[in-house]
Amino acid sequence: MLSSAEIVKAVTSTRSGGSAGSLAFLAHREKGKGSVNQSAFLKDAQQQHPVGAATTAESYNHPGRLAYRSRPRADGPLSAVEMQWLQRLPDDPSKTSFDDATALGQLAAGVSKMQHPTDHRLVQSYWQPVQDHHDAAEAEVALSNARSTSLPTPPSSTMPALVEAVTAEHPELSPGESAGRAKAMLDEATTKRADAQAQAIANAKDKLAALDDATRARGAVTR
Repeated sequence: MLSSAEIVKAVTSTRSGGSAGSLAFLAHREKGKGSVNQSAFLKDAQQQHPVGAATTAESYNHPGRLAYRSRPRADGPLSAVEMQWLQRLPDDPSKTSFDDATALGQLAAGVSKMQHPTDHRLVQSYWQPVQDHHDAAEAEVALSNARSTSLPTPPSSTMPALVEAVTAEHPELSPGESAGRAKAMLDEATTKRADAQAQAIANAKDKLAALDDATRARGAVTR
């Protein structure tokens, strides 16, 4: 028999491959032994989360993270070759290649602010706009992912199956109390999921606004 927690999780999970796989597992486990209500629920839930139609969250390959994971540059002042390379970088951060952005991130991490403040400021004047450009692109992906995780309306078979599970788990409750607890469980989980989505959207928007402010503050500052 499906537990109340399994039913609630099934209708408050995003449309991911994991959700479809979990439902397929539950359907296989309950095949031939589930109640009419729970069998109907599983059938309806699988129609909302079909295997092969999962929505996979998009990821963003940020050069700053790759630079952080790469072999670090030994701390020291900028060499003549590095100075010349910096001067050849495009002024528009969006036109800096991914490889150059990664190399620039490594350079920025390898020039100490304490030991080489002038060189550090120079490298940062190149790196910060590039980092902000990729931070903004990453935030746009996060915003898109957050907006795509809206939950479908639970199928009408959800409550009968959930009340049945709560009744089995808490035989001391009256039918009305079981129904009340089932509704409270579903409402709480749905609200929590909606709040998490709203927070993720707000976080991405705040990040984009902060980056936009930083870009405007830099204005037309020349190196």
